[in-house]
Amino acid sequence: MNPTIYQPLSREKREFRLARIKPTPHGEHDDHPIEVTLEHASLNSPPKFTALSYTWGDGEDPTTIFLNAIPTLTRRNLHAALLQLRRRVLDDRIWIDAICINQNDDTERSWQVNEMRSIFSLTDHVYCWLGPAADDSDAALQMLRRVAQDCEDSGLMMDGIKLRAERVGKIGPMVLSTSEDEEARLSLCKKLINYEELESKYGSASQGAAVLEKLLHRPYFSRVWIIQEFSLAKQCQFLCGKSSLDAHLFEMAIEAIGLAKSYRPKLSPRTSSRGNKFFFPFSWTYMRLKPFTVRQAVASGSPPELFNIISIDGACPKRPIYAASDPRDIVFGILGCAVDAESLGLQADYSKPVNQVFAETTKALIGQRKRYQLGRCSFLKDMPGLPSWVPDWKRLGELGGIVYPISGSVPFRADDGLLDPLDDVDLRDWKILRTCGWYVDVVTAVMKPAKRRSINPYAHPHLSSESQTHWLLEIIEFFQLDSSGKSDEPAVWRTVVQDQQRQGERTTPIWQDLAPRIFRGVPLSVEELTPDQLEFIEHLSPDGTVEGLKSAILRSMEVGCRFRTLFKTRSGKIGLGPEVMLAGDIVTIIHRNDSPVILRPERESHRYHSYVGEAYVHAIMDGEFAVTEPELKIFELI
Repeated sequence: MNPTIYQPLSREKREFRLARIKPTPHGEHDDHPIEVTLEHASLNSPPKFTALSYTWGDGEDPTTIFLNAIPTLTRRNLHAALLQLRRRVLDDRIWIDAICINQNDDTERSWQVNEMRSIFSLTDHVYCWLGPAADDSDAALQMLRRVAQDCEDSGLMMDGIKLRAERVGKIGPMVLSTSEDEEARLSLCKKLINYEELESKYGSASQGAAVLEKLLHRPYFSRVWIIQEFSLAKQCQFLCGKSSLDAHLFEMAIEAIGLAKSYRPKLSPRTSSRGNKFFFPFSWTYMRLKPFTVRQAVASGSPPELFNIISIDGACPKRPIYAASDPRDIVFGILGCAVDAESLGLQADYSKPVNQVFAETTKALIGQRKRYQLGRCSFLKDMPGLPSWVPDWKRLGELGGIVYPISGSVPFRADDGLLDPLDDVDLRDWKILRTCGWYVDVVTAVMKPAKRRSINPYAHPHLSSESQTHWLLEIIEFFQLDSSGKSDEPAVWRTVVQDQQRQGERTTPIWQDLAPRIFRGVPLSVEELTPDQLEFIEHLSPDGTVEGLKSAILRSMEVGCRFRTLFKTRSGKIGLGPEVMLAGDIVTIIHRNDSPVILRPERESHRYHSYVGEAYVHAIMDGEFAVTEPELKIFELI
C-alpha cells in the first residue's frame, strides 16, 4: 500500500478507518474502476457500518483499485468481493482489513488487530465473501436454502442452534438439542436421506454431495481470521458470486445434515435398497466447521478458551481446520474470540518472530491450564527455530495431528503425588521451559519403527498386512518371547496397545489371555473358548466373530503404535515412545502430565534437555512410581 494514502490514527481516541465504495456510474459495468475513499471514526462512538470477511488469497496477481483517488494494487479475491459489494452497500461505510489498516505499518497493524474484537462486535452486518461462482456453487447454496426451509417447516430448528449451543457450552460435536420432538426429527432426517428432488436434479447421490463438498472445501472456511470475524458478528450473510444466503440458514442446514448423518443407520440401514442413496455421505468431522462451532459457543454465552480453539485432535478432514498466510495470525487471529486472551497476557505484536509467538502462546497455556499435556507437541514440525516443547500450531491447523495422545481416552495419572515447587511458569525467557519432575530411568534399547505406507497429508498412516506381520515378529524377537509364554509377556502386549483393549477401556484378564495368541498368529477355535471368552468377543468384536476380534485388537495396535516404537530401560522397564527416541534418552515424569515424558540430555551441557515426546511405560502409569519417594528435579527444556 502507498503510505501517502493513510493519515495517522489516534490510538488514544481508538480511531479506525472505514471505507466507502463509490457506486458504479449509470450505464457502466464491472470493468469500471473501483473507487474507494477512507474516513476516520472512533470505536468510542462509532457510526453505523458493516464489515467484510474474506480470504486474502496466496500467489494472486494483483489488480488495481483507486484508494483515496490513488491507484493501489489489491488482490483479485478482494477485487471480486468489492465488485459485488458495490452492487449492495452503495455508499455505506464498510470496514475491510486490507484497505482500512495500513499494512506497511507494523505498529498500527498490531494495535488495530487487537481492536478487531470491538470492530466485529460493533458492526451491524458482516458480508462473508466465499469467492466468485464456481463448481456449481449457486446450486449448492440453493440446496442449503432448501434444507434450511425444511428445517423451519419441521418446527425443529427455529432456535435449535441456540438451544444446542447452551447445552454444549464449548466446542464439540454438532448435535441438536435433545428437547425437540423425536417424530419431527425423524421425519426431517428421512427427507434429507432420501432427497428425491436432488436426486432428480443431479442423477446420483455422489454428484449431489460433490456440489456441497466443493463449497465447504473453499479456503474461506479454513482461514483463521474467519473464526473471530464470523463468531463475533451480530448478523452475517454469505456471498458467493451473485448468490447469497443468510448465515443462520447456512448454519441451520449444515446442522441438519450432520443430524441426518447420525440418524442414517436407524433410518436407512445397509441392507436397505436405498442404503447408499444418502446425498451427504461425508463424516460429521467434515461438517464440523471451526467458525461455526466457535460462533455457537460465543452466542451461548460460553465463549471458548484459546486452547479449545487452537488445539487439534486427529487429522484434518481433507482440508485445513485453520490456516493463515502469516503464521503469527494462527494466534493473533483468534485472540478476539477467546474468553481468556486477557488473562493469558497475549496480544498481537508483529515485531515478534513466529517462533517466539508460538513459544509464548504455549508457555501461557501451560501456565494457566492445570493439565496441559506436553504430548500436544507432536512431530514432525515445519516451522524452523521452535523450541522442542512448542507445537507447530501452523502445521497442526493445516494437516492435523496424526499421533493420538496417550491419555486421550483412558485417564492415566503417572504424576500422581508430584507436587510443584515452582510458583509459576517463568515467562521471561521464551526459549526455555522450566518444569519439575522425577527422573525415572535411562533408555538402553529402542526397537526399529514399523515401516508404513506412504500417505496423503490428510490421511492416517497405516501398516500393510505384510508390514504388520513382520513388525509383530520383530516385537517377539526384541523382547525374546518364546513360545512357552513368559510371565511378562502380557505386559509387552498391554504396552503395544497402551493397556487399552479399545478406546476408553483398559485391558481385562480375558483380553490379556486372548490377545497374545492373536498377536502371535495362533488360531482361535470357537469350540475351545469359554462362555466368558465368547461373551468378551461379542463385546469387543464389531461383528461378534473371532475374526472381528482379531481385527479389533490389531486395529488397537495400529492406532496406539502410530509413529511410536517400543523400548527397554536399564532397570528392565518396557515402554512405547516416539519413534525418534534414542538409547541414552531418559524417562521422566513431569508435573501436570498424565503420561511419562522422554527427554534428551543436551550433549554439550547437561543442564538442558530437549523434549522428545510422551510415552507409555508399563507399571508406572497410575502413580506407582511415586511410592518409591523419588527425588524432585528441575528440568530446563529448550
